[in-house]
Amino acid sequence: MKNRIEDNIMIKIKNYTLRPMALIIGLFMIINTLPGCGKKGFYDKTTNSVDSVSVEKTIEETTETTDGTTDEKTEKTTENALVKTKDTTGETTEENAQTDSTELYRELLDDYCILYDSFEKGDDYTQEFCDKYGDGVSDMAVRGGRVKHGYAFDDITGDGVDELIIGLLEDDGSRVEAVFTINDGKYINLITAMERYSVKLLSDNSFFAHGSDGAGFSTNERLMINNAGTEVALKESYVYDAADVLYDEGDGSYDNASYEDDRFWFYTTDENASYPDFQSTTYAEAQSYINAQTSKEVQISFINFNDYISDGIQDETVGETAPTSTDNYIELKEYMGTDFFDFVNMFKDMYDQHASSGLSYTNGYLQTANDDIENSQNIVSFIGITGECNYTIHGIYYGMPYRDAINRVNTLNPIEQDINEDYALFYLPNNETIRLSYQNGTTIDCITWFHSPSP
Repeated sequence: MKNRIEDNIMIKIKNYTLRPMALIIGLFMIINTLPGCGKKGFYDKTTNSVDSVSVEKTIEETTETTDGTTDEKTEKTTENALVKTKDTTGETTEENAQTDSTELYRELLDDYCILYDSFEKGDDYTQEFCDKYGDGVSDMAVRGGRVKHGYAFDDITGDGVDELIIGLLEDDGSRVEAVFTINDGKYINLITAMERYSVKLLSDNSFFAHGSDGAGFSTNERLMINNAGTEVALKESYVYDAADVLYDEGDGSYDNASYEDDRFWFYTTDENASYPDFQSTTYAEAQSYINAQTSKEVQISFINFNDYISDGIQDETVGETAPTSTDNYIELKEYMGTDFFDFVNMFKDMYDQHASSGLSYTNGYLQTANDDIENSQNIVSFIGITGECNYTIHGIYYGMPYRDAINRVNTLNPIEQDINEDYALFYLPNNETIRLSYQNGTTIDCITWFHSPSP
């Protein structure tokens, strides 16, 4: 059963198809290459450490004992890290502890930013990341850039040094993507979650993972970090395996198999076990166990990667004269669907481009169009900003750092998106589409927003 689930995970690539618009020319699709760098197998929780990634620096920290004397202890941290300090009540201050942990994982956090940014630019930093850290790249990493991902710190091992937890930020709750610790001065990847292998942190500092290989096979694992804090091992698992049971009985189909059928439920503590070596159990017992574990799930408060600050990373694409505020800009989104000629008359020097279908006007830095002339609906269905001006579309302006613009669009909850090296396309609710162009690779040089009315 080893590698079963992850060997069958299909990293789905969405194929995007634009609605035809006579006025929109040259919008093309490129399928993103998604990450995958030798994911650890189903029960194979062997962790990865890389000797070249060293963060060790032993420094002395004086702590106060219960009798008022002082005692010396050592703590591994980065060379520039702040030691976890105590306030006058003897408690570790939250701000200093967080700063200490951020410095401890600074190099790794920087590389996660590079990873998320690479997907936005149509690149793929996955292999370099995996070569450096062993793993830690979930197939969920491609979603939405930095703004859709976060990080948190928690001393899961109880050794006084926080672990780093990477998470996907979704509307229905956050999902763990990866967990790292530090041992002997090295970053160690303890867990890498997947789309079909979800991981939750429990209040007892263990992990509960649910894996699926389709309708006929799934697992519910409890994972524990070993005493040395260097790897995660299976504690126990309840397995639903209709696929193997029915295949063994000569029935290759499990489409009509009942999830509540006791024949399909098993228990094991052996991470290398496979059917028929499992111990039989019942649906009721399995569900009781699963419910008990899920009741212990910890809600992790992730820090958004969009708020992460690192020298040379966060500001690398910001132009020297790029505006930092849109307070002096005029927003155009409210004019979509309004009278076409009323909108045209708002701007100076607008002229007819004599489109072969519909209406199209521009003045060199702003363009608007209507592609529904056949139905005599003279309303604005397209707005574009193609030059420097004091207008915005959904808060995005000409010359805006491309990453900031992509993050802004992601706050609109796009249904689908296609992010490439020099352009990004987003499908929004209500039949709206936004296309961002950044031909120079750093700042926005064209914003187009169009709406296709429902037939």
